[in-house]
Amino acid sequence: MASTDEVLPPELLNSVKEFNSCIDEVDNVLDQLITNEFASHVDKLERLDQVKAYLVVTYAMNSLFWMYLSAQGIAPKDHPVKQELSGIEVEININHNRFTAMKVDKNAASRFIKSALHDPAKNDENSAKTSRKLKKSHKKANKKRKIDDAKS
Repeated sequence: MASTDEVLPPELLNSVKEFNSCIDEVDNVLDQLITNEFASHVDKLERLDQVKAYLVVTYAMNSLFWMYLSAQGIAPKDHPVKQELSGIEVEININHNRFTAMKVDKNAASRFIKSALHDPAKNDENSAKTSRKLKKSHKKANKKRKIDDAKS
């Protein structure tokens, strides 16, 4: 049997070698998934990040199976893997909406809380200032009335 260097034209040889190295990388990642190294890393993440990671891995695994079916000459569009991929896409979209909806503007929340909380010391100080201003304005109004009454 002839080597790949003799069978393939030179312009395709680099592409095939690059593809082969990519397959080796995929193989390494799959080995990590199979040996549960992935699960030990994901368990350290927050709950939402765990969901994201498992959804991505599930989608990637099904996509690889889709490619395998295509390489074997089987139409993946007629295979149940298409429904599985569609279901995963729906879950990704649902969870994406949940993740983005859960973000809180911390500055706005703190301003809202500060304005809603009752601060008795501040309110007493403000009410004292307000009552002094009211007394001054009443005195001025009374003086003006006395002057107007005296003129009439």
